Order: sequence, then structure tokens, then C-alpha cells
Amino acid sequence: MFGISKICKAITDLYASVASYLQLIKYFQNNNGKKMCVCVSHAMSRSGAPQVLLEASRILKKNGYSVCIISVRHGVLEKEISDIDVFSCRFLEKVFMKTILRFRPDVCIVNTIILSGWIEFLDANNIPTLWWIHEGKTYIEKYYEKYLKLKINNTEVYNVSEWSLEAFKSFVPDYEGKVLYYGISDKYKNEIVSKCDANVITKKQSVQFVMTVIGTISERKNQAFVVQAFKKLPESMKSNMLLVFVGALNRQEQKYFDVFKSMIDSDDNIAYIPYVKHDEIKRVYEESDLVICASIDDPLPVVISEAMLYRTPFLTSRSTGQYYMVCDGINGFVFDESAVENLTNKILQIYQLRQSLDGVGDRGFDLYQSYFSNQAFEKNLCAALNHVIEKRKNYGDKN
Repeated sequence: MFGISKICKAITDLYASVASYLQLIKYFQNNNGKKMCVCVSHAMSRSGAPQVLLEASRILKKNGYSVCIISVRHGVLEKEISDIDVFSCRFLEKVFMKTILRFRPDVCIVNTIILSGWIEFLDANNIPTLWWIHEGKTYIEKYYEKYLKLKINNTEVYNVSEWSLEAFKSFVPDYEGKVLYYGISDKYKNEIVSKCDANVITKKQSVQFVMTVIGTISERKNQAFVVQAFKKLPESMKSNMLLVFVGALNRQEQKYFDVFKSMIDSDDNIAYIPYVKHDEIKRVYEESDLVICASIDDPLPVVISEAMLYRTPFLTSRSTGQYYMVCDGINGFVFDESAVENLTNKILQIYQLRQSLDGVGDRGFDLYQSYFSNQAFEKNLCAALNHVIEKRKNYGDKN
């Protein structure tokens, strides 16, 4: 039965990809002769890399590019997008590649190290490409050998953070990458949004301190570690707290999810919300006194950048890209994730400072403006793409 289900899904995906391919042809025909950028994503999920690529697409559209996104896999984000054309190419990657070659966009952006096959094709066919690597050490270790085999002439490689850059250098010492931070839109910042289906909204009235962990439930995001730290807090303190987890199940980590759920199910001071719409996430940040990111090997988690945007104090492990930016206790908080007790003690410290956290949130917003605002991203992204295009022109003149 399970095998039949998989076959039916594959047929459905193939049909959708054929339909998407026909739409892509029409898109190229309608935009032929315009300044064009094609973005390539491994998926259109609500995870960080697809979300920030979408934001990049919107900025480029604002700057006169005709922009579309080609996604290797289907995803729920497709259904939420109306302003950028998205085409899914599952089972038809090579067909889509040849179509790009036929219409030759001015530049391409390829998201994540996983898509090295796209880089190989685009570079060999002299299409200027920005390769935006979002991964940390875990994934780079799996894929860096493919990078070493590539002969790159028309591609510029950018890492999303210093954390990602240093991880790459640990495997490729002579790697000369550059950093391109993403941008986070502030379009919901001043809007009143509808009440989201989140226990944090209703329980906020009965507790003094709400801590929130946002992200796919997975070993890398380290939610079980946070639960362990929370359970070590004094009972008198926990009774005044609510720990909220927001994030979907990663189906490849069902066992981790089951362990996590068993740890929280009997605790009235812990809530789990599988899904909140992105245009309603603002409410979650507003109702949170502290956002915790305990990730292991997380190059630039969007949750921390969004906490900065919404002036919500945050606590990050040392294994995130934002760690390098934080002055502990001034514009955010940091902790050493090598032991559960370190997180417990840090939560205790922050709880005792709870009456004076607004200034920390305000200074966190200053970090957002400097590094992750759309204004900063627009400037850096356009400069990077111009550099990629000019490099191709110079290389073409010599060959």
C-alpha cells in the first residue's frame, strides 16, 4: 500500500513538473529581451534558505529584473507566493537546465551547496552565476568534494555568514569566499495581524515569562536540549514560565520528534504549536519575552534575525552565524551549548533581569538594521550580482 502511495505521488509530481515546464516556456517567451535573473532553489519549504531566496527575488524585481524561481522540489511556500513566478522541476531538472540555456538569462542565483550539479551546468555554459551557500559544517562535509571537482570560471561563491565561511575553509583551506547576509522584510512590523492559533496568546495572561523556540523539530535545532535545561529550573520559577515550541516535524527525524514529544506532553508549562502562518509569526514574537535558539551548526538562523527585527530579546548558542555579532547582555545573549546546565543558568540570569530587557531588544534591532534589513541586503545583493556579471564579461573578453 505504501509503495502504491509513493508511485501515485511521483506521478502527480511528474505531471505538475510537466505543467510547470510549459509555464516556464511561456514565462521566458513573455520576458525575452528583458533583464532577467533565474533563481534556483532545492525546495520551496518554509525553511530559511527558500524564504530568503524569495526575499532576494523580490528585491531584484524591485530593481528592474524579471525574476523567477526554479525549485527542484515542490513545497508549501509555492502556494503562498503571488508576486514571483515559481516553477518546480522535479524529475525534469535536465530539461529545465536546457531551457535556461536556450533563453540565457543575464544572471542566475543558485541556493545551497546541494545544487552543485546546477553550478557545473551553468558555469560550463558561460552563464554568470552567484552560488549562495547557506550550509554549515554538517552539510559542507558531505558536499565539499563536489566543489573541489568543479572548474569554475563564471561563478562567484558567497557564504551566508562567517560561520558558513569558516566551515568551508576547514575543508578547503585556500577557499576565498565572500559573505552575503540575507535580508528580512519588515512588512509585518507595523501591521496588526490576526490572532494566530498559538497557546502562547491565551496562556500569556497567567505567566510572567514566555520563552519561545522556533524551527523545524530536529536534532540540529536541538529542541530536546532546551527541554532538558528548562526542567532543571527551580519549580517555583517554572510555574511562572511558559516554554513554547513552534515548528513542524522533519519526517526524516521521526524518532527525534517522538522523543521530544514524550518529554513535553506531561508538562503544563510547555506548549507545542506545529504551524503558524508566516504573516502571523509577528504575534508570536510580540508575546515572547525571550527567543531561544540552541542550534548545533546553524549558519544564520532566520529566527534570530526576526527576533532582532521585532525587538524581542534572544538567546543564541555559540554555533550560529549571529553569535559573532552579539555582545552578551547588551544586544542579545549567548550561551555555551556544550552542557545543559549552561543553558539553565543563562535562563536563570535572564529571568532575573526580566524587568530590564527592553533595552536589549532595542539594541538587537540595531543589529537588524545594520546587517539584515532589506536596505542593507538590497545594496549588498545588487553589488554582488553586478560583480558576477562584470566578472563574466572580463572572462569572456580574455577567452
